[in-house]
Amino acid sequence: MALQIFQIVFPGTALDPERFFHQVTGTALVIAAAGTLDLNDAARPFSNDAGTSPVTVPLVSPTGYYNFYANGVMQEGGAYSVDAATSTITFNVAVTFPVNTILILEAITVSPT
Repeated sequence: MALQIFQIVFPGTALDPERFFHQVTGTALVIAAAGTLDLNDAARPFSNDAGTSPVTVPLVSPTGYYNFYANGVMQEGGAYSVDAATSTITFNVAVTFPVNTILILEAITVSPT
């Protein structure tokens, strides 16, 4: 058999990231296991890349994904889930975010080009 080069052709994809930010102020943010964090809570609102709130979290299914960061550290995917319909994050573990913690939710929509 003659030598040949095999090429794999991947379909084009487009990534559309949206990010939502919040800095914990005042008192620590304590959430019990199975507790939720509302990104549009008047007392602790998140803002989008443009700096505006309230925010609308996009539905990224079936090919997209969410990442959650606390002070720039990506958290384990099994520790939280995101509900785009209610713009909430449900934590599967108890968490305490001290004052000045930066929280970031990143929603990545993946679509063919």
